[in-house]
Amino acid sequence: MRLKRYFDFIKESVEEKSMWRHNDDDFKWYLTEFKDNGYTIDFHRMFINEISENVGSWSNPQYKTRDAISDILVDDSCECYVIQITETPDAPGGDISEALYFAKAAIESELDMNCEIMLNDTNSYDWKEYRPIGGESVKVDGGEITRQLSTRVEDVEEFTDVCIVCWYTDKIKFTGEQFLEYYGWDKDWKSYDGKPGVKISEKGSVYVRIDQEDLSGIIDWDRSEVSSDSLLSGVEIEMYHSDYVIDGDSLIRYHLNDDAMRALARWLIKEAGGLEPFLAEVQTDLDLEGLTEEQVVDEIVGERFERTLVSAAEAFGGDTFDEIRRDWQSWSDQSQADQYDDAVQAAFDVKLDDVFWFEKEEYRSEFKGGNGKWYNIFFYWILIDEKFLMDLHNNHDYELDDIKRLGLSGLPLEWLQKEVETSRIYVRDQYGDVDTDDFSKEIISQYLS
Repeated sequence: MRLKRYFDFIKESVEEKSMWRHNDDDFKWYLTEFKDNGYTIDFHRMFINEISENVGSWSNPQYKTRDAISDILVDDSCECYVIQITETPDAPGGDISEALYFAKAAIESELDMNCEIMLNDTNSYDWKEYRPIGGESVKVDGGEITRQLSTRVEDVEEFTDVCIVCWYTDKIKFTGEQFLEYYGWDKDWKSYDGKPGVKISEKGSVYVRIDQEDLSGIIDWDRSEVSSDSLLSGVEIEMYHSDYVIDGDSLIRYHLNDDAMRALARWLIKEAGGLEPFLAEVQTDLDLEGLTEEQVVDEIVGERFERTLVSAAEAFGGDTFDEIRRDWQSWSDQSQADQYDDAVQAAFDVKLDDVFWFEKEEYRSEFKGGNGKWYNIFFYWILIDEKFLMDLHNNHDYELDDIKRLGLSGLPLEWLQKEVETSRIYVRDQYGDVDTDDFSKEIISQYLS
Protein backbone atom coordinates (compact mmCIF):
# COMPACT_ATOMS: atom_id res chain seq x y z
CA MET A 1 0.00 0.00 0.00
CA ARG A 2 2.89 2.36 0.78
CA LEU A 3 4.34 1.68 -2.68
CA LYS A 4 0.97 2.39 -4.29
CA ARG A 5 0.72 5.76 -2.50
CA TYR A 6 4.23 6.63 -3.65
CA PHE A 7 3.34 6.00 -7.26
CA ASP A 8 0.13 8.01 -6.90
CA PHE A 9 2.26 10.91 -5.72
CA ILE A 10 4.60 10.46 -8.67
CA LYS A 11 1.65 10.39 -11.10
CA GLU A 12 0.14 13.58 -9.68
CA SER A 13 3.48 15.40 -9.77
CA VAL A 14 4.21 14.47 -13.37
CA GLU A 15 0.68 15.33 -14.53
CA GLU A 16 1.12 18.92 -13.40
CA LYS A 17 4.16 19.40 -15.64
CA SER A 18 3.70 17.05 -18.56
CA MET A 19 1.09 15.30 -20.65
CA TRP A 20 2.84 12.06 -19.66
CA ARG A 21 1.94 10.46 -16.35
CA HIS A 22 5.14 8.42 -16.10
CA ASN A 23 8.82 8.59 -16.74
CA ASP A 24 11.19 5.68 -17.29
CA ASP A 25 12.07 5.34 -13.60
CA ASP A 26 8.45 4.53 -12.73
CA PHE A 27 8.76 1.20 -14.56
CA LYS A 28 12.30 0.20 -13.56
CA TRP A 29 11.08 -0.99 -10.18
CA TYR A 30 9.36 -3.91 -11.88
CA LEU A 31 12.18 -4.77 -14.25
CA THR A 32 15.03 -5.26 -11.80
CA GLU A 33 15.43 -8.94 -12.67
CA PHE A 34 16.07 -8.09 -16.32
CA LYS A 35 18.38 -5.22 -15.40
CA ASP A 36 20.33 -7.26 -12.86
CA ASN A 37 20.86 -10.06 -15.40
CA GLY A 38 22.33 -7.79 -18.08
CA TYR A 39 19.35 -7.29 -20.39
CA THR A 40 19.02 -3.95 -22.17
CA ILE A 41 15.78 -2.15 -21.43
CA ASP A 42 14.56 0.62 -23.74
CA PHE A 43 11.52 2.77 -23.03
CA HIS A 44 9.43 4.28 -25.82
CA ARG A 45 6.68 6.78 -25.14
CA MET A 46 4.02 6.08 -27.72
CA PHE A 47 0.29 6.45 -28.30
CA ILE A 48 -2.57 4.13 -29.09
CA ASN A 49 -4.89 5.47 -31.77
CA GLU A 50 -7.99 3.92 -33.26
CA ILE A 51 -7.65 3.51 -37.00
CA SER A 52 -9.84 2.12 -39.76
CA GLU A 53 -8.42 -0.26 -42.32
CA ASN A 54 -9.84 -2.10 -45.29
CA VAL A 55 -9.99 -5.84 -44.57
CA GLY A 56 -11.82 -6.50 -47.82
CA SER A 57 -10.73 -5.96 -51.38
CA TRP A 58 -10.27 -2.87 -53.47
CA SER A 59 -13.50 -3.57 -55.35
CA ASN A 60 -15.41 -4.62 -52.22
CA PRO A 61 -13.96 -2.66 -49.31
CA GLN A 62 -14.87 -3.65 -45.78
CA TYR A 63 -13.56 -1.38 -43.08
CA LYS A 64 -12.73 -2.46 -39.57
CA THR A 65 -11.39 -0.40 -36.70
CA ARG A 66 -8.48 -1.51 -34.58
CA ASP A 67 -6.04 -0.07 -32.09
CA ALA A 68 -2.61 0.84 -33.38
CA ILE A 69 0.56 1.86 -31.60
CA SER A 70 2.23 4.87 -33.18
CA ASP A 71 4.11 8.03 -32.33
CA ILE A 72 1.39 10.26 -33.83
CA LEU A 73 -0.28 12.49 -31.25
CA VAL A 74 -3.92 13.47 -31.86
CA ASP A 75 -6.89 14.44 -29.69
CA ASP A 76 -8.09 10.85 -29.27
CA SER A 77 -4.69 9.36 -28.48
CA CYS A 78 -4.23 7.16 -25.43
CA GLU A 79 -1.00 7.25 -23.47
CA CYS A 80 1.18 4.20 -24.13
CA TYR A 81 4.60 2.98 -22.99
CA VAL A 82 6.52 0.29 -24.85
CA ILE A 83 9.18 -1.43 -22.72
CA GLN A 84 11.56 -3.24 -25.07
CA ILE A 85 13.77 -5.99 -23.63
CA THR A 86 16.88 -7.03 -25.57
CA GLU A 87 19.44 -9.71 -24.81
CA THR A 88 23.11 -8.75 -24.42
CA PRO A 89 26.22 -10.98 -24.36
CA ASP A 90 26.19 -10.76 -20.55
CA ALA A 91 22.57 -11.90 -20.23
CA PRO A 92 22.10 -15.53 -19.19
CA GLY A 93 19.25 -16.15 -21.63
CA GLY A 94 16.86 -19.01 -21.02
CA ASP A 95 13.21 -18.88 -20.05
CA ILE A 96 12.18 -15.32 -19.13
CA SER A 97 8.44 -16.02 -18.95
CA GLU A 98 8.17 -15.75 -15.16
CA ALA A 99 9.94 -12.39 -15.06
CA LEU A 100 7.78 -11.07 -17.90
CA TYR A 101 4.51 -12.14 -16.26
CA PHE A 102 5.61 -10.74 -12.89
CA ALA A 103 6.45 -7.35 -14.40
CA LYS A 104 3.15 -7.30 -16.30
CA ALA A 105 1.09 -8.14 -13.21
CA ALA A 106 2.93 -5.65 -11.00
CA ILE A 107 2.51 -2.76 -13.45
CA GLU A 108 -1.17 -3.56 -13.92
CA SER A 109 -1.72 -3.61 -10.16
CA GLU A 110 0.48 -0.74 -9.00
CA LEU A 111 0.05 1.70 -11.89
CA ASP A 112 -3.51 0.71 -12.79
CA MET A 113 -2.61 0.22 -16.45
CA ASN A 114 -3.50 -2.27 -19.16
CA CYS A 115 -0.53 -4.42 -20.12
CA GLU A 116 0.31 -7.06 -22.70
CA ILE A 117 3.48 -9.05 -23.31
CA MET A 118 4.05 -8.91 -27.03
CA LEU A 119 6.42 -10.40 -29.54
CA ASN A 120 7.32 -8.97 -32.90
CA ASP A 121 9.38 -10.13 -35.84
CA THR A 122 9.31 -6.95 -37.98
CA ASN A 123 8.74 -3.38 -36.82
CA SER A 124 8.67 -2.92 -33.07
CA TYR A 125 6.24 0.03 -33.39
CA ASP A 126 3.56 -1.61 -35.52
CA TRP A 127 0.69 -2.82 -33.37
CA LYS A 128 -0.70 -5.23 -35.97
CA GLU A 129 2.64 -7.06 -36.12
CA TYR A 130 2.74 -7.64 -32.36
CA ARG A 131 1.51 -10.98 -31.13
CA PRO A 132 0.29 -11.08 -27.53
CA ILE A 133 1.27 -14.21 -25.64
CA GLY A 134 -1.25 -15.96 -23.47
CA GLY A 135 0.70 -18.07 -21.01
CA GLU A 136 3.22 -19.58 -23.42
CA SER A 137 6.85 -19.69 -22.36
CA VAL A 138 9.27 -17.19 -23.87
CA LYS A 139 12.95 -18.00 -24.17
CA VAL A 140 15.94 -15.92 -25.15
CA ASP A 141 19.04 -17.60 -26.47
CA GLY A 142 21.83 -16.21 -28.62
CA GLY A 143 19.82 -13.18 -29.63
CA GLU A 144 16.85 -15.30 -30.70
CA ILE A 145 13.50 -15.03 -28.97
CA THR A 146 11.23 -18.06 -29.19
CA ARG A 147 7.73 -18.84 -28.05
CA GLN A 148 6.93 -22.45 -27.18
CA LEU A 149 3.48 -23.21 -28.60
CA SER A 150 3.15 -26.75 -27.21
CA THR A 151 5.13 -29.47 -25.50
CA ARG A 152 6.60 -30.58 -28.81
CA VAL A 153 10.16 -29.37 -29.21
CA GLU A 154 9.70 -28.34 -32.82
CA ASP A 155 6.51 -26.37 -32.13
CA VAL A 156 8.14 -22.96 -31.67
CA GLU A 157 8.03 -19.50 -33.27
CA GLU A 158 10.97 -17.11 -33.56
CA PHE A 159 10.81 -13.37 -32.99
CA THR A 160 13.18 -10.41 -32.90
CA ASP A 161 11.63 -8.32 -30.09
CA VAL A 162 9.91 -8.89 -26.79
CA CYS A 163 8.07 -5.98 -25.21
CA ILE A 164 5.75 -5.15 -22.39
CA VAL A 165 3.20 -2.73 -23.77
CA CYS A 166 1.39 -0.62 -21.13
CA TRP A 167 -1.38 1.88 -21.76
CA TYR A 168 -4.29 3.83 -20.34
CA THR A 169 -7.71 3.75 -21.97
CA ASP A 170 -8.60 7.37 -21.20
CA LYS A 171 -7.56 10.03 -23.69
CA ILE A 172 -4.30 11.82 -23.09
CA LYS A 173 -4.62 15.45 -22.05
CA PHE A 174 -2.38 18.05 -23.59
CA THR A 175 -2.35 21.77 -24.30
CA GLY A 176 -1.92 23.48 -27.64
CA GLU A 177 1.59 24.47 -26.58
CA GLN A 178 2.46 20.85 -25.76
CA PHE A 179 1.08 19.73 -29.12
CA LEU A 180 3.32 22.18 -30.96
CA GLU A 181 6.31 21.28 -28.81
CA TYR A 182 5.83 17.55 -29.47
CA TYR A 183 6.02 18.06 -33.24
CA GLY A 184 8.80 20.64 -32.94
CA TRP A 185 6.71 23.46 -34.42
CA ASP A 186 7.39 27.05 -33.39
CA LYS A 187 4.41 28.70 -31.69
CA ASP A 188 5.93 32.08 -32.65
CA TRP A 189 6.12 31.26 -36.38
CA LYS A 190 5.28 34.22 -38.64
CA SER A 191 3.45 34.38 -41.97
CA TYR A 192 5.31 35.83 -44.96
CA ASP A 193 3.83 39.26 -44.22
CA GLY A 194 5.38 39.24 -40.75
CA LYS A 195 2.13 38.70 -38.88
CA PRO A 196 1.67 35.86 -36.36
CA GLY A 197 1.03 32.59 -38.18
CA VAL A 198 -0.06 30.44 -35.24
CA LYS A 199 -2.77 30.88 -32.65
CA ILE A 200 -4.15 28.67 -29.90
CA SER A 201 -7.79 28.91 -28.84
CA GLU A 202 -8.96 28.95 -25.22
CA LYS A 203 -9.81 25.26 -25.60
CA GLY A 204 -6.32 24.45 -26.84
CA SER A 205 -7.10 24.05 -30.54
CA VAL A 206 -4.27 25.05 -32.86
CA TYR A 207 -4.80 27.21 -35.97
CA VAL A 208 -2.33 28.08 -38.68
CA ARG A 209 -2.56 31.13 -40.97
CA ILE A 210 -2.35 30.27 -44.69
CA ASP A 211 -2.88 32.63 -47.59
CA GLN A 212 -5.45 32.09 -50.29
CA GLU A 213 -2.92 31.42 -53.03
CA ASP A 214 -1.52 28.39 -51.21
CA LEU A 215 -5.03 27.04 -50.68
CA SER A 216 -6.20 27.68 -54.24
CA GLY A 217 -5.03 24.22 -55.28
CA ILE A 218 -8.34 22.89 -53.97
CA ILE A 219 -9.91 24.08 -57.25
CA ASP A 220 -9.50 22.41 -60.65
CA TRP A 221 -8.99 25.62 -62.59
CA ASP A 222 -8.64 23.86 -65.94
CA ARG A 223 -12.23 22.65 -65.73
CA SER A 224 -13.60 25.83 -64.18
CA GLU A 225 -15.12 28.76 -66.01
CA VAL A 226 -13.27 31.06 -63.62
CA SER A 227 -9.54 31.74 -63.73
CA SER A 228 -7.31 31.58 -60.68
CA ASP A 229 -6.34 35.21 -61.38
CA SER A 230 -9.96 36.21 -60.78
CA LEU A 231 -9.68 34.72 -57.31
CA LEU A 232 -6.19 35.87 -56.38
CA SER A 233 -5.91 39.27 -58.08
CA GLY A 234 -9.53 40.35 -58.30
CA VAL A 235 -11.74 40.62 -61.36
CA GLU A 236 -10.50 43.27 -63.78
CA ILE A 237 -13.03 45.94 -64.74
CA GLU A 238 -12.15 45.35 -68.40
CA MET A 239 -13.95 42.02 -68.12
CA TYR A 240 -17.21 43.94 -67.80
CA HIS A 241 -16.33 47.07 -69.75
CA SER A 242 -19.00 48.09 -72.22
CA ASP A 243 -19.10 50.79 -74.91
CA TYR A 244 -22.71 51.32 -73.97
CA VAL A 245 -23.39 54.61 -72.16
CA ILE A 246 -26.56 55.10 -70.17
CA ASP A 247 -29.08 57.52 -71.64
CA GLY A 248 -29.76 60.79 -69.84
CA ASP A 249 -33.41 59.94 -69.19
CA SER A 250 -32.56 56.73 -67.27
CA LEU A 251 -29.68 58.34 -65.41
CA ILE A 252 -31.82 61.17 -64.06
CA ARG A 253 -34.90 59.11 -63.28
CA TYR A 254 -33.26 56.12 -61.59
CA HIS A 255 -29.70 56.89 -60.52
CA LEU A 256 -29.58 60.38 -59.02
CA ASN A 257 -30.83 61.23 -55.56
CA ASP A 258 -32.72 64.43 -54.71
CA ASP A 259 -29.55 66.37 -53.84
CA ALA A 260 -27.91 65.49 -57.16
CA MET A 261 -31.02 66.43 -59.18
CA ARG A 262 -31.19 69.79 -57.42
CA ALA A 263 -27.49 70.40 -58.04
CA LEU A 264 -27.94 69.39 -61.70
CA ALA A 265 -30.92 71.74 -62.13
CA ARG A 266 -28.99 74.72 -60.69
CA TRP A 267 -25.95 73.85 -62.84
CA LEU A 268 -28.10 73.62 -66.02
CA ILE A 269 -29.66 77.04 -65.29
CA LYS A 270 -26.17 78.44 -64.95
CA GLU A 271 -25.04 76.73 -68.18
CA ALA A 272 -28.05 78.24 -69.99
CA GLY A 273 -26.87 81.73 -69.02
CA GLY A 274 -29.30 82.30 -66.19
CA LEU A 275 -32.94 81.68 -65.29
CA GLU A 276 -34.50 83.82 -68.07
CA PRO A 277 -32.75 82.15 -71.04
CA PHE A 278 -33.25 78.80 -69.36
CA LEU A 279 -37.01 79.26 -69.20
CA ALA A 280 -37.08 80.63 -72.73
CA GLU A 281 -35.42 77.56 -74.27
CA VAL A 282 -36.30 74.55 -72.10
CA GLN A 283 -39.16 72.34 -73.20
CA THR A 284 -41.61 71.89 -70.34
CA ASP A 285 -45.27 71.42 -69.49
CA LEU A 286 -44.75 73.14 -66.16
CA ASP A 287 -45.88 76.71 -65.47
CA LEU A 288 -42.63 78.30 -64.35
CA GLU A 289 -43.28 81.97 -65.20
CA GLY A 290 -42.70 84.39 -62.34
CA LEU A 291 -40.96 81.86 -60.08
CA THR A 292 -37.63 82.38 -58.41
CA GLU A 293 -34.71 80.12 -59.28
CA GLU A 294 -35.18 77.96 -56.16
CA GLN A 295 -38.91 77.67 -56.87
CA VAL A 296 -38.09 76.56 -60.44
CA VAL A 297 -35.68 73.99 -59.08
CA ASP A 298 -38.39 72.70 -56.72
CA GLU A 299 -40.90 72.37 -59.53
CA ILE A 300 -38.44 70.65 -61.91
CA VAL A 301 -37.19 68.16 -59.33
CA GLY A 302 -40.71 67.41 -58.09
CA GLU A 303 -42.15 66.82 -61.56
CA ARG A 304 -43.37 63.32 -62.34
CA PHE A 305 -40.88 61.47 -64.56
CA GLU A 306 -38.54 64.53 -64.38
CA ARG A 307 -39.31 65.39 -68.04
CA THR A 308 -38.21 69.05 -67.77
CA LEU A 309 -34.89 68.13 -66.13
CA VAL A 310 -34.21 65.53 -68.83
CA SER A 311 -35.02 68.08 -71.54
CA ALA A 312 -32.75 70.67 -69.89
CA ALA A 313 -29.89 68.19 -69.68
CA GLU A 314 -30.19 67.46 -73.38
CA ALA A 315 -30.30 71.17 -74.21
CA PHE A 316 -27.63 72.57 -71.88
CA GLY A 317 -25.69 69.60 -70.49
CA GLY A 318 -23.15 69.42 -73.29
CA ASP A 319 -19.90 67.50 -72.80
CA THR A 320 -20.09 67.69 -69.03
CA PHE A 321 -23.35 65.81 -68.83
CA ASP A 322 -21.93 63.24 -71.26
CA GLU A 323 -19.01 62.81 -68.86
CA ILE A 324 -21.44 62.22 -66.01
CA ARG A 325 -23.18 59.54 -68.08
CA ARG A 326 -19.85 57.88 -68.89
CA ASP A 327 -18.83 58.05 -65.23
CA TRP A 328 -21.99 56.24 -64.23
CA GLN A 329 -21.24 53.54 -66.78
CA SER A 330 -17.72 53.14 -65.34
CA TRP A 331 -19.24 52.86 -61.87
CA SER A 332 -21.64 50.22 -63.18
CA ASP A 333 -18.80 48.26 -64.82
CA GLN A 334 -16.78 48.42 -61.61
CA SER A 335 -19.78 47.39 -59.52
CA GLN A 336 -20.37 44.42 -61.77
CA ALA A 337 -16.71 43.42 -61.51
CA ASP A 338 -16.89 43.78 -57.71
CA GLN A 339 -20.04 41.68 -57.57
CA TYR A 340 -18.34 38.98 -59.62
CA ASP A 341 -15.24 39.21 -57.46
CA ASP A 342 -17.37 38.70 -54.33
CA ALA A 343 -19.17 35.78 -55.97
CA VAL A 344 -15.85 34.09 -56.87
CA GLN A 345 -14.61 34.55 -53.31
CA ALA A 346 -17.86 33.16 -51.90
CA ALA A 347 -17.76 30.13 -54.21
CA PHE A 348 -14.16 29.43 -53.19
CA ASP A 349 -15.04 29.68 -49.50
CA VAL A 350 -17.85 27.15 -49.98
CA LYS A 351 -15.39 24.69 -51.52
CA LEU A 352 -12.89 25.32 -48.73
CA ASP A 353 -15.57 24.89 -46.07
CA ASP A 354 -16.25 21.39 -47.39
CA VAL A 355 -12.68 20.46 -46.47
CA PHE A 356 -11.42 22.66 -43.63
CA TRP A 357 -12.76 24.38 -40.57
CA PHE A 358 -11.45 27.93 -40.87
CA GLU A 359 -11.73 31.56 -39.86
CA LYS A 360 -11.26 34.06 -42.67
CA GLU A 361 -9.10 37.15 -42.39
CA GLU A 362 -9.07 40.01 -44.89
CA TYR A 363 -7.08 43.18 -45.13
CA ARG A 364 -6.32 45.70 -47.83
CA SER A 365 -2.86 45.78 -49.33
CA GLU A 366 -0.82 48.94 -49.60
CA PHE A 367 -0.86 49.02 -53.39
CA LYS A 368 -3.40 49.06 -56.21
CA GLY A 369 -3.80 46.71 -59.11
CA GLY A 370 -4.03 47.64 -62.77
CA ASN A 371 -7.73 48.31 -62.45
CA GLY A 372 -7.16 51.01 -59.85
CA LYS A 373 -8.57 48.83 -57.08
CA TRP A 374 -6.83 48.12 -53.84
CA TYR A 375 -5.90 44.48 -53.65
CA ASN A 376 -7.67 42.56 -50.92
CA ILE A 377 -5.47 39.87 -49.44
CA PHE A 378 -7.18 36.92 -47.83
CA PHE A 379 -5.73 34.63 -45.20
CA TYR A 380 -7.43 31.65 -43.60
CA TRP A 381 -6.88 30.42 -40.08
CA ILE A 382 -7.03 26.66 -40.64
CA LEU A 383 -7.84 24.42 -37.70
CA ILE A 384 -5.25 21.65 -37.36
CA ASP A 385 -7.45 18.57 -37.54
CA GLU A 386 -6.32 15.15 -36.37
CA LYS A 387 -7.40 13.72 -39.73
CA PHE A 388 -4.42 15.51 -41.33
CA LEU A 389 -2.05 13.53 -39.14
CA MET A 390 -3.83 10.19 -39.14
CA ASP A 391 -4.56 10.11 -42.89
CA LEU A 392 -0.96 10.90 -43.81
CA HIS A 393 0.32 8.36 -41.30
CA ASN A 394 -2.08 5.52 -42.10
CA ASN A 395 -2.74 6.04 -45.80
CA HIS A 396 0.61 7.36 -46.98
CA ASP A 397 3.10 5.93 -44.45
CA TYR A 398 4.21 9.30 -43.10
CA GLU A 399 6.23 8.83 -39.93
CA LEU A 400 6.77 11.32 -37.12
CA ASP A 401 9.89 12.81 -38.68
CA ASP A 402 8.08 13.25 -42.01
CA ILE A 403 5.28 15.15 -40.34
CA LYS A 404 7.69 17.29 -38.37
CA ARG A 405 9.48 18.27 -41.58
CA LEU A 406 6.22 19.39 -43.19
CA GLY A 407 5.90 22.17 -40.66
CA LEU A 408 2.65 23.47 -39.26
CA SER A 409 1.68 25.40 -42.40
CA GLY A 410 2.71 22.55 -44.69
CA LEU A 411 0.63 19.90 -42.89
CA PRO A 412 -2.87 20.91 -44.14
CA LEU A 413 -1.49 21.60 -47.64
CA GLU A 414 0.16 18.17 -47.83
CA TRP A 415 -3.04 16.51 -46.63
CA LEU A 416 -5.00 18.53 -49.18
CA GLN A 417 -2.76 17.30 -51.98
CA LYS A 418 -2.83 13.66 -50.89
CA GLU A 419 -6.41 13.21 -49.75
CA VAL A 420 -8.73 15.71 -51.46
CA GLU A 421 -9.85 15.61 -55.06
CA THR A 422 -10.01 18.99 -56.75
CA SER A 423 -13.35 20.21 -58.05
CA ARG A 424 -14.49 22.88 -60.47
CA ILE A 425 -15.86 26.23 -59.45
CA TYR A 426 -18.87 27.87 -61.07
CA VAL A 427 -20.05 31.47 -60.70
CA ARG A 428 -23.20 32.94 -62.23
CA ASP A 429 -23.11 36.16 -64.24
CA GLN A 430 -23.41 39.20 -62.03
CA TYR A 431 -25.11 42.57 -62.48
CA GLY A 432 -23.85 45.94 -61.32
CA ASP A 433 -25.54 47.78 -58.50
CA VAL A 434 -24.31 51.38 -58.33
CA ASP A 435 -24.92 53.05 -54.99
CA THR A 436 -27.10 56.06 -55.87
CA ASP A 437 -26.08 58.17 -52.90
CA ASP A 438 -22.36 57.56 -53.37
CA PHE A 439 -22.53 58.28 -57.10
CA SER A 440 -24.64 61.40 -56.53
CA LYS A 441 -22.18 62.70 -53.97
CA GLU A 442 -19.30 62.08 -56.37
CA ILE A 443 -20.78 63.96 -59.34
CA ILE A 444 -21.88 66.89 -57.17
CA SER A 445 -18.31 67.22 -55.95
CA GLN A 446 -16.69 66.75 -59.35
CA TYR A 447 -19.08 68.48 -61.77
CA LEU A 448 -21.95 70.33 -60.18
CA SER A 449 -20.45 72.37 -57.34
